[in-house]
Amino acid sequence: MSMIKKIFLYLTQSVQFILWHFPISILAVVGIYFAFKILINPLVDTVSITNYAFAIVIALSSVSFSYEKTYKGETVGKEKLRYCGERFLHSSILFLIASVIKYFLMQDDVLAFSNSSSLLRFIFLIIRLFPGFLFLGSLVNVIAALRELNLILFSQKKPFEELKKIF
Repeated sequence: MSMIKKIFLYLTQSVQFILWHFPISILAVVGIYFAFKILINPLVDTVSITNYAFAIVIALSSVSFSYEKTYKGETVGKEKLRYCGERFLHSSILFLIASVIKYFLMQDDVLAFSNSSSLLRFIFLIIRLFPGFLFLGSLVNVIAALRELNLILFSQKKPFEELKKIF
């Protein structure tokens, strides 16, 4: 095998590794940032974050279920795709619940009621943490499902196979 071919194959494997790990790792960092933003600032309006997460993840769920129907591989792959779709669906429901709880807690009436006694302040302090924990739990599901979905997609398409033939 020529030296140029070895270098090119090493580079393609490196690029494939980066394409496989980097986007999901960035998503994890961004998601953790938003989860802590929701947890640390329970009185700041972060409903749009959970709404966007819901929209993105419900679309991923739909894509996973659709891909599972057209998947021509082995049965195990179909089951993994269905499981990814189910994880995305469950996560989207949790994002939606987090959004509803956060929106409810941001209402002036609820804020006034929660400040009426020290016991209610304590109870509402705990409830204000729910959206952040729901977001974080959903994020873990989404990352796990994305890793699995990405693995299935990369196994179907042989990345850089056409480029390897050039050399």
